[in-house]
Amino acid sequence: MFGLANSFDHHYDGYQSVLSKYVQNGKVSYENLKSNEASLTMFLHEIADADLTGFSVSQKEAFWINAYNALTLEVVVAAWPIGSILELENGKVWDVRKFPVAHALITLNQLEGQLRELKDPRIHTAINCAAISCPSLQSTPFLPETL
Repeated sequence: MFGLANSFDHHYDGYQSVLSKYVQNGKVSYENLKSNEASLTMFLHEIADADLTGFSVSQKEAFWINAYNALTLEVVVAAWPIGSILELENGKVWDVRKFPVAHALITLNQLEGQLRELKDPRIHTAINCAAISCPSLQSTPFLPETL
């Protein structure tokens, strides 16, 4: 259902509802998201089922950035309450955990590798690893037309 390029929601409406409710000034309300994570779960199903065939470069870039950020939210929410994402997997959560994305199981570092292949150095200001040293999470998703 979600797999075709022309049926994928490139406006990220479902993810937008998560971000606008739970991200304010770059800070995530993980506790509130944990108690109401159905919208995030729905978006994670969309990215798991996505077929990137026919996606433009900007559509792929927005997809990978939003997938990375949403999966990072999921990692923290699943373990909430925690003091730091570094508590998970002995600080190697980005290499250990695998997630269904675009019909494959990949780690967050492999997902970041998909972004690196697009050769846009700005990705490091777009992806959020849920650590204080990372760029703040925006309260809106990245869209292909506004990258």
